[in-house]
Amino acid sequence: MSREFHTELQLVEQEFNEVAGLVTDTVLRLAEEPGTATPALASEVTAMVTEVRERLRVLEERGHVLLARQAPVGGDLRRLVAILRLITNVERTSRHARHVMDSCQSIEVASLPAEIRELLASLGRRAAVVLQGGLDAWVRGDALAMLELEEPETDVDDLQLRLLEAASHSHEVHGETRLALGLTARHYERIADYGMALARDTAFVVTGQRIIGEPPVPERS
Repeated sequence: MSREFHTELQLVEQEFNEVAGLVTDTVLRLAEEPGTATPALASEVTAMVTEVRERLRVLEERGHVLLARQAPVGGDLRRLVAILRLITNVERTSRHARHVMDSCQSIEVASLPAEIRELLASLGRRAAVVLQGGLDAWVRGDALAMLELEEPETDVDDLQLRLLEAASHSHEVHGETRLALGLTARHYERIADYGMALARDTAFVVTGQRIIGEPPVPERS
């Protein structure tokens, strides 16, 4: 492929990494302490969602034009196809982050029982670990990162169930609060899913294989 193509592909990937990093940073902030869901932070998250949507819209158009005009093959094609597929995941992750913010505002986290507060905080932190790990894998080109993310992803599933069970058995959690906790848990689960998608597509780009179970070991040069 031409030097111009590789330069443009690099720019496309850099923009994707920046936008994905913006979303990941927001999730990390929300996960640090769900009780700090202030109106100011809510405004920042809403602005982030808008910015991400617009930047990804432009990026998707650039990617499709590059694909149509240059007809890349091999690793270049895999990388471009992966970016175009992951654009949707990153945009959805940004919206899940906003929904987490909205739920935390409605819940009044500080008034929750200590056990439920800790489960909620732990769930957010583990989901953020998976998302950050997926992005790090993508940036580094680490085809084996999925193995390292299996444990925190399992933790997310376990914490989600424990949070829902604790909320359902608590006499201090009722009605809308219980529903909001369930929705928040679901949003964090989806955020972790998108982190794993980043890791899976990294393995696809590096190895050329779609990952169903464990990622294949890349050849060492």
